[in-house]
Amino acid sequence: MPPLALPDPAAGPEVLAQSEAVRLFVERAIAIKPDFRVTPANARAIAEICARLDGLPLAIELAAARVKILPPEAILQRLAHTLDLLSAGARDLPDRQRTLRGAIEWSYDLLDEPTQALFASLAAFAGGAWLREIEAVCGRDGDVLDGLSTLVDHSLLRQREIDGEPRFVMLVTIREYALERLTSGTDAEVVRRRHAETYLALAAGMQPQLTGPRQRELLDRLQRDHDNLRAATEWAIGRDSRIALRLVGSMWRFWQMRGHLNEAEAVLRRVLALPHADDADRLHALDGAGGVAYWQGDMLRARARYQEALDLASHRGDRAQVAEQKYNLSFTYQVDTSDVPRAVALLEEALAAFREVGNRAGVAKGLWGLSYALYQIDDRERARPMLGECIALMRELDDRFGLAWALHAQALLDMKDGRYDGAGAGISESMRIFADAGDVSGVTLLLMDSAMLAALRGDLDRAVRLFAAAEKVRDESGARLANVIETWQLPAADLIRAATAQLGEAREEGRRMSRDEAIALVLEA
Repeated sequence: MPPLALPDPAAGPEVLAQSEAVRLFVERAIAIKPDFRVTPANARAIAEICARLDGLPLAIELAAARVKILPPEAILQRLAHTLDLLSAGARDLPDRQRTLRGAIEWSYDLLDEPTQALFASLAAFAGGAWLREIEAVCGRDGDVLDGLSTLVDHSLLRQREIDGEPRFVMLVTIREYALERLTSGTDAEVVRRRHAETYLALAAGMQPQLTGPRQRELLDRLQRDHDNLRAATEWAIGRDSRIALRLVGSMWRFWQMRGHLNEAEAVLRRVLALPHADDADRLHALDGAGGVAYWQGDMLRARARYQEALDLASHRGDRAQVAEQKYNLSFTYQVDTSDVPRAVALLEEALAAFREVGNRAGVAKGLWGLSYALYQIDDRERARPMLGECIALMRELDDRFGLAWALHAQALLDMKDGRYDGAGAGISESMRIFADAGDVSGVTLLLMDSAMLAALRGDLDRAVRLFAAAEKVRDESGARLANVIETWQLPAADLIRAATAQLGEAREEGRRMSRDEAIALVLEA
């Protein structure tokens, strides 16, 4: 924020109170000490404080927070001393930066030692944190709550209520200073390790639930803590390969659903290059890495990663993971139609294994995967009843992600059979599920499906708009799997491409659409 207008220190209290800078000081002071007032005795000191702080809003807030224990005259005296010391020792910094840093340092110096330690530890959090994670990293005793309250009162920490829970956030400038304190102390590595372990526990705990009824809630929670997950991963890459491997394996579905595929691939390449002691950790990361490559439409890279995961699972004698990786690997052969019979064989083996161990969720997705492969070889007589069984089981299990995918597959089958009304109903229900979860990759796929359906119905203007909207979301999210699946609908895709030259305005309209507008266009049919 730019500096606020400064008052004339020689003016009377009434005039001073109209100044933007003084008004901010007084508002913040009253929030801390409700009976605070500008008086002839303190007006000059308040004006001088604002002037010494160059009208910088954050610096003024930090100073005003001290009226609870110090009158303005004492604040001015102590603040002036700190600023003079800083000015003498940091002449290479711009004046405004020296002033702001001085205000932060002055506020920090007035904290007791436990609160100073908490302030430094909070720098490990990027983008804020919930109380639960702060307690996990910084301790659960009453001192943490008291310290947080003190830091909020002194404007060194902001508190927000989100969904009824307190979230604590440091402004960027304050966090930079706190980071200096953290890194110069002896506890930095301990704090950062606790931070990484805390966010690994968060991601790992949520991963199995990301396809269920709490999907949107949990994805939103991970999105709010994405900066913390990034920070934890970055620390782990340099310090602890086990944590790094487990983190990326737990985060990949979030990355895929929320459109972070390009970032995910860059991180995964670094993590997979790390030495590892436990094959189970690498298998976990490979499972996620294969998924990211698959959603990016890179079938060769996905195949190599899933094959390595399958080899590790076989070597370990892990029957559950052998079934899982055969299921995963099958898609790299069927989606690009490179070897559909092999995909069918892998899926039949995986499905049998899922049934053998009583894994109903595995059976549901195995049925879906196999029906998808049978669609590829035009075996619709087997595919349709299998898909019906899959959809019923997905509904029973409340697997929203799996249900959306199965409905997508059913829509493809209906389009192939000329059942356009059925395809439209499946696309709409699937789109609602993906949109409700904020699943960007799924939305991209359903926009493409809807464009193909419009083309087959002869509504080329609508088809071109939806296709262009799908391309835009795909480019933004990195979900290039839609490009591969588009090749299954070559007649419809060819119609759209041929029409695009004549319907340039429709294409531009589609490219201008927001994601929500494109979703609404699909659902209005």
